[in-house]
Amino acid sequence: MTETLAAWVGPWAAFFGEHGAVSIGIAFLHVGGMLWGGGRAVTADLLTLRAPSRERFLADGQLGFLAASHRDVLRGLVVTAGSGILLFAADLEHYVGAPTYWAKMGAVAVLLINGLFLRRLEAPLAAEGGEAAWAGARRHAGISLVLWFVTLLLGLIVGES
Repeated sequence: MTETLAAWVGPWAAFFGEHGAVSIGIAFLHVGGMLWGGGRAVTADLLTLRAPSRERFLADGQLGFLAASHRDVLRGLVVTAGSGILLFAADLEHYVGAPTYWAKMGAVAVLLINGLFLRRLEAPLAAEGGEAAWAGARRHAGISLVLWFVTLLLGLIVGES
C-alpha cells in the first residue's frame, strides 16, 4: 500500500523537492499554523492556570477569552494539518516509517480530545456552583500546555531524523 500511495504522491514529492520556495512556504504554513493555534492555546492555558480562583477568572473576562480561543486554535490546526498533509506526501517513505512521527500524531490526537473536554467545561464553568468545572478546566489546561510542547518537541525530532 505504501508503494501505491508513494506512486500517487510522486509528482507532488518531485515538485516539492525541486522548488525551494514551495517547500519553504509549506513549512512556514505548518509552523505558522502551530504558532497561531498553539500560541493562542498556550495563552489561554496559562491564564486558566494562573487565575487565583474561578471567581477571579470569571470577573476578569477570561472565560470569554478561553471560549474565543477555541476558534483561533482550530483555525491554526486546520492550517497545520493541511500543510502537514503536504509535508507528509512530499516525503511519504520517511514519515510512514518514523515512530516519532506517529508519536507526534498521537499527541495531536490527545490534544484534540483534551480540547473537546476543555470546550465542554465552558458552560458549567460559568454556571452557579461551577467549582468542579473549574478544577476540570485547570486540569485540562495543564494537560493542553504539556501536549503543545510535546507536539513541538516531537515535530522537531521528526524533522531532524
